[in-house]
Amino acid sequence: MKREKKTKKYKLTPEPDYQFSLLGIVTSQNDYKLAWLINKELQLALSKSPSLNIFNKKQNISTEFSVYSDDNKLIIRLIENKKAPFFLLPQFRHIDFFLQIKAGDRAYSDLKIKKNLRQISEIQAVFSLDVKTLKSKQFFLL
Repeated sequence: MKREKKTKKYKLTPEPDYQFSLLGIVTSQNDYKLAWLINKELQLALSKSPSLNIFNKKQNISTEFSVYSDDNKLIIRLIENKKAPFFLLPQFRHIDFFLQIKAGDRAYSDLKIKKNLRQISEIQAVFSLDVKTLKSKQFFLL
């Protein structure tokens, strides 16, 4: 009698990469003007990227949030938080935009970027956010 050999099956689930910094920006400027101001101050090349499309199950509505990105120096994205009457992250209603920064191999300083952003007179406030505590951090996966 021939005996069959059992094979073990392993399910691989990739770990999401949350190794990035996130800054909250408060401003009355619209997305393209803010991207231009940030480009000028930080010497970046943020340009319009495909929007982040979020479907709200409760209200059966799809909402698009603007995204601007620059993958040349750092991986950096400017992401809109408010699209009336919706918020990408409702727990941060006071924040208008998020600046997501992933360094890759290049060294950078959150403090230096925050300091430079605070030099822009159209920006009222800049906050560092702890990615680990975000409820909806999957929106920021690169």
